[in-house]
Amino acid sequence: YKTIQMSQEIIHAYRHLLRTSLQAIRYAKPARFTLQSHLRSSFRSPTSPFNSQQISQTLEFLNNAAKYKGLEDKVVKNLMHVWGCRHRDVPTVLKDMRLRDAAYEKFDDQVRMLEHTLGIRLG
Repeated sequence: YKTIQMSQEIIHAYRHLLRTSLQAIRYAKPARFTLQSHLRSSFRSPTSPFNSQQISQTLEFLNNAAKYKGLEDKVVKNLMHVWGCRHRDVPTVLKDMRLRDAAYEKFDDQVRMLEHTLGIRLG
């Protein structure tokens, strides 16, 4: 019974995150598809255990991004832009560049530090 309850909680968290994230990006078309694919992949292969406290703080962060054009909104827009550019079709010459990989590693480190500081889960 506990696993069914936990799976229902995960499904509800996914739906709440998807709905609130779509509101935060204002249903913009390229960002919408980037968001859906990123959220799906993070729920299909989680890197950390499910934490309801992190989910609620992330929802609060996304609600603020949806309501106000402040720092949260800028963070969400930049995340969508970088995630979209990262997985876009890139010429093979650029895919092999170490500089490009190093830039994304630094970006991922910064996102992890932001997540740790705010107690949220973005990536």
